[in-house]
Amino acid sequence: QAARNAGWLQKYLTKMTGDEVTVHAVLTLPGWMIERTGKGPVNVLNPKEIRALVVGSGAAPLPEAQRARLLNLIDEKCRYSPY
Repeated sequence: QAARNAGWLQKYLTKMTGDEVTVHAVLTLPGWMIERTGKGPVNVLNPKEIRALVVGSGAAPLPEAQRARLLNLIDEKCRYSPY
């Protein structure tokens, strides 16, 4: 489900901005230490590991204008949901 949701969000943000947007699924389990035995489409980690994942990814930071557009789109989508 997390992988499907990340795929949906990637398509939505790409469509709404006109820019190619990449989204990675992350599942966090507070209070759990994760023993990784393989690699899959969803990163599973303790919340304390999120910073290391994002900073250590090697990806260039998003330009401020693009980041603001993406945040606004996500904020709008989260405020109005037909669910």
